Amino acid sequence: MKRKQKRPERKTVNLLLLDGGVGDHIASLVAVDYAIKRYPFITFLTWVPNYLLDLARHLIPNANIRNFTDLQTQYDHLLPTKTTKWDGITSSMKIHLLDYAFLKLLDENPSIECKNYLKIRSDEIPVTHNLPDKYVVVTTGYTAKAREFPAHHVNKIVKFIKSKGYEAVFLGQTKVETGIKHTIAGNFDQHLNLKQGINLINETTLLEAAKIMHHAKAVIGVDNGLLHVAGCTDTAIIGGFTSVSPEIRMPVRNNILGYNFYPIVPEPSVGCCQCQEKTNFLYGHDYRSCIYDDRKCVEAMSSDKFIAKLDQLLYEPNN
Repeated sequence: MKRKQKRPERKTVNLLLLDGGVGDHIASLVAVDYAIKRYPFITFLTWVPNYLLDLARHLIPNANIRNFTDLQTQYDHLLPTKTTKWDGITSSMKIHLLDYAFLKLLDENPSIECKNYLKIRSDEIPVTHNLPDKYVVVTTGYTAKAREFPAHHVNKIVKFIKSKGYEAVFLGQTKVETGIKHTIAGNFDQHLNLKQGINLINETTLLEAAKIMHHAKAVIGVDNGLLHVAGCTDTAIIGGFTSVSPEIRMPVRNNILGYNFYPIVPEPSVGCCQCQEKTNFLYGHDYRSCIYDDRKCVEAMSSDKFIAKLDQLLYEPNN
């Protein structure tokens, strides 16, 4: 006799995505999308900071996504709640952001086919800036000194981009209000020669930046949030990594970790690189700064490494 399946009782659950930066949230949205599809008997209320709202609603149009920045008074603390907040036990320091998000929000860790970054639909995003047909996006902002992209390297890279007949487009934000206890401050080295390219720093939303990167020939930067937004496209990404390894930060696209992603890492002689991932029990140390105060891994993100890969990506046989 076939057993009749009991229909689950419909419940409402809060998914609270507040802690962390843009990359953490992009990964968390993948888990949210998975949860909505896998558990149709649950009403998920997904709470995000204001700056993420438009991008999140675009990536998951069928989700009930709410702006925690403006609607904190409507947040019901009595509902069952899952959150990506660090609990002092588990963190994303040593595992992929996707794995962390799935474990924290769902207590699950599905196969890679379930972890693809959500894709933007470029044709649905309005055009706000007229850009040339051939350009490379350069993301130079950093929130941690241990993940800085030194200006003298960036200036040399931009000069090379222009020599290949492409324009450089600078993206980023100097300040992002999270709506909770802190503001994300983006730092840009004063020695950056922004006049070499098209400066759109502080001129776009995340959704607009995603469209711009979608149409770029490539996106380059060092371990920052915009590289994860670029992961919502199929555009080539050249990304540097200092305090962690590429394997726990590269986006999953088309069922492949690091699809069309070209990681740049310091030479093996810089033995302290990937410190955030490799060390433990350094209580009180903030990995946004260097343990040794010399940031050798940052300087090892040399322009030559990026230029070598760009030379391959920008090669046009008819030139």
